[in-house]
Amino acid sequence: MVPRPLSPLKEALAAVLTQLGGILPPHLGYDPLRKEVTHDWLWSVGAHPMSFTSNGQEYSAIQRDALGRSYLLDALDSSIDIVNSGILKLRAARTTHRLHKHVVKSKSYEPHLRTENTIKGAYG
Repeated sequence: MVPRPLSPLKEALAAVLTQLGGILPPHLGYDPLRKEVTHDWLWSVGAHPMSFTSNGQEYSAIQRDALGRSYLLDALDSSIDIVNSGILKLRAARTTHRLHKHVVKSKSYEPHLRTENTIKGAYG
């Protein structure tokens, strides 16, 4: 077995990748049929922070890509939550004559949203 480096940088990089990025070490997998975590130690080698056989202190291209995808999916999930909360607020709002007047009045400064202007602009 290769001795661990004296510098804690490798372990810190691996912890950041795991905790903030949600990236599992490459030797871990999931078997949905058995519903259990599997270990394939052939994937544990390489020059990256999660490797047990090297002093790798840089993320691999696959890990950088997975980290970027993780952040993208997290941002997408957060935006979906925000949109869904807005939909729930709109669903709970009662439609009244006063609210309708307010909406129509607020759209009056946007002539391109009016039906008659759109039809004239498209056909005339």
